[in-house]
Amino acid sequence: MTENVRGLGAPPERYLAAAELVTARLIVEYPDLLDRYGDRGRAFGVHDTAYQLAWIVAAVELGSAARLRRDMVWLRDLLKARDFPMDVFHRNFELAVEACAEAGFAGRDELRLIDPVTAELVQ
Repeated sequence: MTENVRGLGAPPERYLAAAELVTARLIVEYPDLLDRYGDRGRAFGVHDTAYQLAWIVAAVELGSAARLRRDMVWLRDLLKARDFPMDVFHRNFELAVEACAEAGFAGRDELRLIDPVTAELVQ
């Protein structure tokens, strides 16, 4: 799926299936994304979401959301500069957090650690 994303490092393989699920769920909620961005956009979605999943899991494993916050604020600002809809960005992150629990990457209680990051991204 991410072979359409040239020039970027390969996302963490461990998270690709969950990232594809998150991206599919996001497209169900925002079907206009396919019209606007096409298959290349879907590939970028899977790519970026795989990294988000890795960042979320790392935050839980480290017991600190500081680096996750830095990485997500960086990604938010990058996408904002490219006029990507911020409501879609935020919803994708929420779906990624849910997918972490569903896939067993982290427990729901452990994921509460990142609630402040989620809240900040809305702003």
